[in-house]
Amino acid sequence: MLPKLTLSLIFAALTVGETVFQYVSNGTWLENLAVRPNNLLLTTRLDVPELWSIDPSTSRGEKLLEFPDALGAMGITPFASNGTTTDRYAVVTGNFSLSELSATPGSFSIWTVWFDESDQVQTIPFFHIPEAEFLNGITTFSDEIFLVADSVKGVIWKIQHSVDSPPDPSYSVAVADETMLPSPDQPVQIGINGVKVLNGYIYYTSTTRELLCRVPVDEQANPTGAVEVLLSGVLNDDFIIDDTNEVVYIATNPQNTILKASNPHNDGDADYSLSLLAGEAYKLDLAGVTALQFSRDRSVLYATTSGAQIGPILGTLIEPAKVVSINLS
Repeated sequence: MLPKLTLSLIFAALTVGETVFQYVSNGTWLENLAVRPNNLLLTTRLDVPELWSIDPSTSRGEKLLEFPDALGAMGITPFASNGTTTDRYAVVTGNFSLSELSATPGSFSIWTVWFDESDQVQTIPFFHIPEAEFLNGITTFSDEIFLVADSVKGVIWKIQHSVDSPPDPSYSVAVADETMLPSPDQPVQIGINGVKVLNGYIYYTSTTRELLCRVPVDEQANPTGAVEVLLSGVLNDDFIIDDTNEVVYIATNPQNTILKASNPHNDGDADYSLSLLAGEAYKLDLAGVTALQFSRDRSVLYATTSGAQIGPILGTLIEPAKVVSINLS
């Protein structure tokens, strides 16, 4: 039985975003982001295998590094220590063709990125999953576990590692479900996309199936119950959850909007209403919005964009990728 979905979408968003940083060339694609303890943003690029630093206070960006043996960089998440996120990150890289919208199985790896005492970026290979077909979103489950979405294989991989050095990681399938597989009748084969964790649940978006789902898990990320469909018929890319009130913000990529899914009861039940937070389908405000992240104080929502490369506005209009800030206070 599917949960009740209350639609309250309006035609124009009441929230207006502000461009923090934008590239100068079309064809650029910002895929994901993380917020450092010093409030600088780390952003991954899908069109090239690069990691960038963006300063929201100055609107300046700089390339930090280029990952070898990959066409692009995807998800990024911080390592955790004693349950608190650190200034050390896991970054997914691999071969994804933007012209064909397809991935090369076996090409995906995860890198460790950190900053030394002089704040210079450092990186080393962390792990490779040879069976992976398209690693995409990644999230921190615990000090010793990362979860990574495989958008083609339709699974969530669990990467378990030691908190000591060397990390000695191992991997297994944490969750596999039909809702995670790409829809067979869609030309672009992307299933599960973003993945997050909150209060004993793994939440995930499934792009071509247009779903937001969750599954209950134990302390080792093993499923303890069935998958619940929270929202259906919602085009999606990545997302973020406000853990103070169970509000889910969803990036819709080709629809150029950010949706806000609220649980009016705030009681853990799968009963969500949907509204439009920011963006418009036929404007460049959030052209091809890909991923979302909160500022450290949670007063600002940062969004990365792809410049509407997948779905040009009115069939022709694209722009360079950018980072947009949205005031939530």
